[in-house]
Amino acid sequence: MYHFFAEHENIHDSYIDIVGSDVNHIKNVLRFKEGDKLLISSGDNVDYECSIASMSDEYIRADILSKDEQGKELPSRIILFQGLPKADKMELIIQKAVELGAYRVVPVAMKRSVVKLDAKKAKAKVIEFLCKHFEEPGIDINDYDITVGYCNNKDEAEEFRKEVEEAIKTKLLESGVEFKTRIGVVTACHTGPTAIGAALMPKFDHI
Repeated sequence: MYHFFAEHENIHDSYIDIVGSDVNHIKNVLRFKEGDKLLISSGDNVDYECSIASMSDEYIRADILSKDEQGKELPSRIILFQGLPKADKMELIIQKAVELGAYRVVPVAMKRSVVKLDAKKAKAKVIEFLCKHFEEPGIDINDYDITVGYCNNKDEAEEFRKEVEEAIKTKLLESGVEFKTRIGVVTACHTGPTAIGAALMPKFDHI
């Protein structure tokens, strides 16, 4: 069953409203119909099994069928940075990653992947993703540590760091900071020594 997240203000006694980028994904990518079932989490380890009641361009309304207060969400939020695969494999990867507990899947262009993107366009897409992410309802940039990761291409990474900072108007973490319970997983073939990307790590008050 596909798994989505909803803010508390969108969770009501008998129904839940899904808003933001998930609306387009559910309607136009997954092509869900009224009556299809999905799993919705509130972010505090409560899961709701729901059935889609209605869909519009602004939101999807799902009736609550059952409530599981034990939840299935992992204690640490795992963000999967997925190298761009060939053909139409990305949808399957996203489905299985979410089923296994991944909090978010971020497509990443790799230097030696079969799927090729222009380097400048690829970095611009990463920056565009960051900006759009922080425009989503309920997402506060102050709740995240943000940095740039790289392999042996330090000069390129430093330039990319400046571009990211300018775009999101926020100072990034410097290298050498120890991260606790913040997990990023990268999967790809032939990633190569020149991989570069941006990482978002939710801040935790405790472990």
